Amino acid sequence: ELIAETEQIDMVSIPHSLKLKIAGKKDFTAGVEEFLNYIYYADYVVTDSFHATAFSMIFEKKFNVFLKRQHATLNGRLSCLLGSASLENRIVERNCTEKSYREEIDYQKVQKNMKPYLQQSKAFIWNHIINGDET
Repeated sequence: ELIAETEQIDMVSIPHSLKLKIAGKKDFTAGVEEFLNYIYYADYVVTDSFHATAFSMIFEKKFNVFLKRQHATLNGRLSCLLGSASLENRIVERNCTEKSYREEIDYQKVQKNMKPYLQQSKAFIWNHIINGDET
């Protein structure tokens, strides 16, 4: 909410539970296309989702990540992804301050850091899916 107020931008939430009390428009029925469009057209993304984080990076968005309480496995995937891209500074505590979200992201550096992982992924897809290699 701090970011939406400070930046004077609309906030859209894709909550997984009716119990969550989040300001702004809520979309409980967003499918894949809507989910990706929300990220693609966003001015800023705040998430606790691995996939929203990954697509924020792909679409070169400003973003921050809140780790999930009591979900070490999910947090591990997020931390690993952010660490691989040298974006650990995008993780914020629940009491986000203006300084923590105003830092710019150097996406040239992110692309350089992620290049080996992208090459590995492409090789895996090529070898195991396209070529049908079982090894």
